[in-house]
Amino acid sequence: MSRKAGFSSVAVALLAAAFAVWFFRLPAKGSIEYHVAGAREAGRMAYLMQAKPRQLRVLVRKLFHPNRTAQDYGKEHEQHLLALVELGYLERRSFVFSNEVPTVKAWMSVLQAIPPFCRTNQGQFEITYQPNSNALMITARPELMPAWEEFAKEYDRKLGAEAAGGVTHGISTGGAGDQD
Repeated sequence: MSRKAGFSSVAVALLAAAFAVWFFRLPAKGSIEYHVAGAREAGRMAYLMQAKPRQLRVLVRKLFHPNRTAQDYGKEHEQHLLALVELGYLERRSFVFSNEVPTVKAWMSVLQAIPPFCRTNQGQFEITYQPNSNALMITARPELMPAWEEFAKEYDRKLGAEAAGGVTHGISTGGAGDQD
């Protein structure tokens, strides 16, 4: 056997071994690990398809899934998040500000005010807001919800003080079904 053929055989064997390790490391479908990985990947693809459509990763995905859109990945991301809520890994709560925050610019100021403990949570939370609403929906780990509630109360007080010249207002909190 020639040296070139031996090298090729070793390379093929290593590729086969790497594929086997990758294939068998996949978490069981329906498990928390499966949905965490699925939510992360679908969310990343939804973002990349909109923000960086010419990135190599997106182009390769389009090669294998030519009809999938950013919206499709967004729906898949949401399905994984809902599954994680059902499994108890995440919790979803709606925080309704008593002071309206109707503009996109105002919502961006809310998002910029998110405390550092949330920013370093590496994708374990999601914020959903509607530009024409004063509700903020948080999907996060249950142990972080008290901190999110405190953040929402404090920010609502700040908005109230700004809107009323020093007068503060309360905040209504509720579960995922509470949307005004």
